[in-house]
Parts: sequence; structure tokens; C-alpha cells
Amino acid sequence: MRKYIRMMKMSLHLDNQKRRDVLLGLCMLCMLTSIIGCGGTASSSAVSAGQQIIAKARAAHLLDATFTITWVNQELSGTIDHFIGQGKVTLHPYRSDVHVRTAPTDYPADTLEDIADYATKVVYFRDSLLPGTAGTTWHKSEGPPAAFELANIPLIYQQLSSATLVGKEQVSGITTWHIRGTLTAPDIYNANETDSAVIDIYLRQDTYLPVKLVAHVTGSTPQDDTLIYTAFNTGVTINLPTVGQ
Repeated sequence: MRKYIRMMKMSLHLDNQKRRDVLLGLCMLCMLTSIIGCGGTASSSAVSAGQQIIAKARAAHLLDATFTITWVNQELSGTIDHFIGQGKVTLHPYRSDVHVRTAPTDYPADTLEDIADYATKVVYFRDSLLPGTAGTTWHKSEGPPAAFELANIPLIYQQLSSATLVGKEQVSGITTWHIRGTLTAPDIYNANETDSAVIDIYLRQDTYLPVKLVAHVTGSTPQDDTLIYTAFNTGVTINLPTVGQ
């Protein structure tokens, strides 16, 4: 009988040991799952929170938008120009129209407008400082706008591929996600050089539409752009001008 009891105790001891081993294994599995879910080193390929928000912004219901713009541009000569104005962008067809003028404190006064048509990869422009045109005659340049040209800025945030979430912020009373990312592109004047831009975009938390964009561009012609988006999906259109008129 005692031998039988000892054998029963040994069996119970082994069963308890097995249970402890199973429980320990489950605990280790839960810890690993927790690390992966929290974006630890075991999940190096996980998409960042900022990039997930950018993906939702790309899928947002956006047909057209209007905005105000402040543009600070440094010329090759070193002169710094301050422009203020407004613009609009449409998705069907994909076009942008930016119309700015120099700030009252800047001299000489200048007014310029760019219309980019991405379907035909053409930019139409007029500038009051161009000789003999008084800023009313339209010209055309073949090829799409350069990466950081003013006409390309309104939706540039959708190009971010390594964005990070800075945090939640209030912009004009609207709760937004503040997202930051960096883009690089060949310099507009020297193909052997590279320009870079730090993009700060503030997206509505409810619709993922843009509220504010700040672009800080460094390169041969540094610039700072600030866009405040004022309306969406109002049916605005952008008509292409006639060159020479």
C-alpha cells in the first residue's frame, strides 16, 4: 500500500511539473505577443502609427480643396522673398492652381500664378516681373512641377513613406494628428545635388483631411511653405489657360 501511495505521489508530482512547464510556456508566449503588439524589437517590420494615419489620409474622401498660403523663398542671389496668397487643388482631373503676391514690405512687388496639370505633365505660369507681359500673359513649361515647387505642395504629404506621429494637437479648434516626415528629390537647378523637405501635416482625426501643412525645404533655393486648408469638396474647378493670352 505504501509503495502504491508513493507511486501516486510521484505521478501527481510529475503532473504538477508538466502543468508548470505548460504555464511557463504560455506566459513566455504572451510576453512575446505583447512585445510584438507594442511595436518592440520583435516587430521591426510593423507599420508606424504615423504611416498608418497617412494611409488613411490617402484614402480619405477628398475631391477638391482650397487653401491660403504663406511662402518664404530664398533666391539664388540670396534675396529672401515673402509671398502670400491662395490656391486650390482638384483630384478629377488632378490639377493645382496657386496664386501669390509679394508681401507689402517686399520690393519689387511681384504677382505670380502657377497652374499644374498632372495628366499632361504641363505647368502654366505667369509672372508680373517677366519683361513685357505685365503678369497677364500665360507661358507653358513642359514636364510636371519639380518635387518642391509651390504647385506640388498642397498634397505632398500623401507621398510620405516613413512618417512618424508627433502627437495630438488642436489647430484652429480642430483636433488633429500631427504627422512629420522627410522627402528628398533632385535639386531643381542642379541634378547632382539633392534637396530635402521636412513635412509637418496636421490631419483631422475624424475625416483625415488636412487642416494645416508646413514644409521646410533645404537646398540651393531654400523655402518655407505654410498652407491652411479652408474648404473641401465644394466643386471647385481649374481651367487650363491659353498660352500667349
